[in-house]
Amino acid sequence: METSHLLNLPQELLIHIISLSLGVHPSPSHILVLNKYVNGFATDILYNALRFTSVRSLLVFNLHPTRLPRTVTVELAGGEVGRGAFGAMNFIFTRLASLARSPESPGSQTLVHNVDQTCDSDLGSGLDLAVLPLDALRLRMHSTANSAVDDTEIHALRHVNPQRFTWTGPDPAHHFSTAIVPVAFTFLAQHMANWTALQHLHLTNIAFPLPPPPEAGPVPVPLFPALPNLLTVYIGQATMLPLRPLAAASDSSIVTSRVYGGARVRRRDVEQAAIALVQRGVTFAPEDEGLISPDADGSVWLDVAVDRIRSVVRCEALTERIIGGDRVEGSAVLD
Repeated sequence: METSHLLNLPQELLIHIISLSLGVHPSPSHILVLNKYVNGFATDILYNALRFTSVRSLLVFNLHPTRLPRTVTVELAGGEVGRGAFGAMNFIFTRLASLARSPESPGSQTLVHNVDQTCDSDLGSGLDLAVLPLDALRLRMHSTANSAVDDTEIHALRHVNPQRFTWTGPDPAHHFSTAIVPVAFTFLAQHMANWTALQHLHLTNIAFPLPPPPEAGPVPVPLFPALPNLLTVYIGQATMLPLRPLAAASDSSIVTSRVYGGARVRRRDVEQAAIALVQRGVTFAPEDEGLISPDADGSVWLDVAVDRIRSVVRCEALTERIIGGDRVEGSAVLD
């Protein structure tokens, strides 16, 4: 399509076309020089919504952009992760976090250093650690288990504070595969504890660590850290989903979908896990605390726990076998 014809399109459609073009063009900056009109909103799209589709694109990213991004998307094929993807992301996020703290920082540089280097010495540590606020951070990639070539502790996630975080595998949605290995989830949960802005969490293709046996302690650690703004948690294509830690994390609205942990997980399984927690001394917050005395009978607190799970947990089946297996008949909701 010629440029003159392109400019005759409604602006909303033109912005959509440019957004798609920037995502697949081998040199996205070339689109910025079509003309001044296109440059005006294409620049916003390009720098406000960063998208990386290879480790090379991470390595050549300009570390002094004209503006800070609002969303970051990293989509890598399976073999790309073993080339140092998380190390490169760590370097980028530490630099952008530093710019977010001091936007007037001078100089411009391109990431050509060893990806194992970080800017932590410049950013401080603990509560003083600089972070990059984001509207959304989306990862479509495998985690890594090879510390010789990449950062298995995914330090890059220490330097962001997203409102929405999504991590899925690179395979098609109907393929059952594991992209987030148990050790990666362990470190993810540690970094997530500092995401005070997080509202929506979406994880698929994930294998959870084996939970400790019930006799190891009276109360399991919640599956997710307590966060002040967390509203929804979506878990899909999960293996070894620990039900008691999931029930213990029911302070947020949780949607579990395509959950695999041996047999298909249903909401009543989570309810039974919550009942087991109450029997071990855990209390769930009732809808109206004024209606229940702290000295209420134990059966009352069991009802409170079940009601709490029913109000925030939803289990669904998204795909189905044509024949055989643990099939869902009728409604896809797994009660």
